[in-house]
Amino acid sequence: MESLEPVQAGSLRGGLEAQPLFLSADDSRTLTNWQLNGFPNSEQGILLGLVIGYSIIIGIFWRWQFLKPFKLITVFLHEFGHASAALCTGGRVLGMEVNTDEGGVTKVRNSNI
Repeated sequence: MESLEPVQAGSLRGGLEAQPLFLSADDSRTLTNWQLNGFPNSEQGILLGLVIGYSIIIGIFWRWQFLKPFKLITVFLHEFGHASAALCTGGRVLGMEVNTDEGGVTKVRNSNI
């Protein structure tokens, strides 16, 4: 049976703390047990609050017509990502469609993705 030795514990950025784990004597890898000690700190709390606030605002205004152009641009950029990936992997783009119902499709041939 192999003997076990502790891995060094340490404090990491963002209030996370690495706890010691035991590895076998011949294993040189460092394993970390991620725990959320001190989460969220003040900066993370502000960011978390902003994300939640924006999500609520988007949820309230989602069906409003003045957002439709922005949502269609987002769909176009998403489909453009598929077309770019196809071209980067040796495929051919046959067409892209962005529908007014905020859906889209990219047609490709011979792509490796």
